[in-house]
Amino acid sequence: MNGKSPNAARFLFIKAWLSLNLLLLPANLLHSAGGTLTVATFNAEWLGYPRNSGTWYGSRSSQIQTAAADIIALGADIVALQEVVTDTLNGDALADLLTALNAQDSAGTWAGAYNPKFSFWWDPDFYNYPAQRQAFVWNTATVQLLSTQVLLDWIPAWDNRFGSGRLPYLLQVEVGEEPFRRVVSLINLHLKCCRGSDDRRLASMLTLLDELHDHYAEDALIVLGDFNVADRGGAYGEISEWGFYDDADNDGTPDFAHVAGAEADLSWSDIDHVMVSDELLPDWERVPVSLRNGTTASSVSDHSLVHAVLNFTPSLPEQYDQWRQAIISTNPQFARMDGFGEDWDQDRIANGLEFMLGTSPVERDASGSLLTIGLDESGYLSVSYRMRKGLPDGSLILGQSQGLASQPGWTPVDMTGPDVTVSQDPDPDFERVVLKVPAPAAPGSVFFRLEASLAD
Repeated sequence: MNGKSPNAARFLFIKAWLSLNLLLLPANLLHSAGGTLTVATFNAEWLGYPRNSGTWYGSRSSQIQTAAADIIALGADIVALQEVVTDTLNGDALADLLTALNAQDSAGTWAGAYNPKFSFWWDPDFYNYPAQRQAFVWNTATVQLLSTQVLLDWIPAWDNRFGSGRLPYLLQVEVGEEPFRRVVSLINLHLKCCRGSDDRRLASMLTLLDELHDHYAEDALIVLGDFNVADRGGAYGEISEWGFYDDADNDGTPDFAHVAGAEADLSWSDIDHVMVSDELLPDWERVPVSLRNGTTASSVSDHSLVHAVLNFTPSLPEQYDQWRQAIISTNPQFARMDGFGEDWDQDRIANGLEFMLGTSPVERDASGSLLTIGLDESGYLSVSYRMRKGLPDGSLILGQSQGLASQPGWTPVDMTGPDVTVSQDPDPDFERVVLKVPAPAAPGSVFFRLEASLAD
């Protein structure tokens, strides 16, 4: 074995009645699994008041049932809705939509909230002008509500910004899987419609972006909705003029990126959009291109559901690089030998394995603390190790062999069966894995190893 190679296999044996083997080998990295968030915007066109709809000619109940089916079929975690009619005269379309969602979707429990502000909220006439509201619905299985808020509620009555009262509506949630949970704020917009109103949309968005720069500059933001960019549509017409792509904080990155909706100025279907702040751009870029910008037609509306996917789980190289940089910040010398397959502290445990198992790459570790075994009264071996949360499937594999010949046959252990338990480690970023297996007939006849892998 060539011990000088940074990718060399390293073996560590502990003298006991059963030998242990820790092995580090490079291999192709599997993509991250889990930790994704699908967000959508959907102008549901007079949802709850179909007599004003130019698309739906059925009953109010069938309109809401069909909208619920469209949302469930999409599989989104959060949907920002526009034109949801909710008032004291015409009923609560959001409550009825939630009832339909929960009746149709046995896998999730849906919740929602609507904007208390609507056009001409200061002088309502629900008979002639049913209250169209912005609203959110979300799947509580994947989304934890933190708060809702009307933004810019200091704008006075009779002001014609934001469609004369349809103020931005913010939903703050916690999403993602441990240990990569994120707090994200979504801002639902329904701007003034139609050609010739670009000046009102510009005034509205300059006001909003000033608010976001002043009070939400470090937050993970998603701005989405019916932007109604009728004069110059797509991602680079009016949207660009509003200043979304400026670099107000002078960090060398545009403040927002366009992630869903038509990029070109089209004759139709180019007014619904999703934007993310630069804090979320890596999470969008981590998603396969085919999933980044989606449009799904709906039979209840003249608008489509426009959707994007974010992945909050960093790839394994990203996770390792973050860990490596943190070590270097306190131990600059580590940078001289910080490769995944290198061994800075010369304890025969490579840096990459130290990262996955939570030991220090700059202090020599006791080998027996990494993979331990015990024998219980029933004659079963207990094989135990701790593992960093969020590792992609297949990046750390427990293998088993019946001997240590020059070419031993290592078999991956099935870690999905009833003989495997996973519990929380005292360190919240790690979990403890325990495998129960029958003891071998003779000492030294069964070997275990951990195999870690990272793409070059």
